[in-house]
Amino acid sequence: MPYYSQPEKIPTLLEAITLATYQILSYRASKDGEFPHFQLFNARSWGLIIYDEVHLLPAPIFRITAELQARRRLGLTATLIREDGKEGDVFALIGPKRYDVP
Repeated sequence: MPYYSQPEKIPTLLEAITLATYQILSYRASKDGEFPHFQLFNARSWGLIIYDEVHLLPAPIFRITAELQARRRLGLTATLIREDGKEGDVFALIGPKRYDVP
């Protein structure tokens, strides 16, 4: 069942889009606390998840967002460069690179 901000209204295709940031999905009140927003999103199956600035995904706090289930995943970034050298972790978390602009 999709998540809607107004459950009493049946959404059109355009209204059925949900946006969330890494910060809201990985929010927790304390270091050892639960991820309340992530649990809400993880309870559903998604058709497509788009990860903007996907090079952030290997960071320990954002890595949990890769656990969301979806039929398709798309990662976008202008620079797939990380100071810690974990660029390869991006592909392990969401899949292989399909396109690169030279």
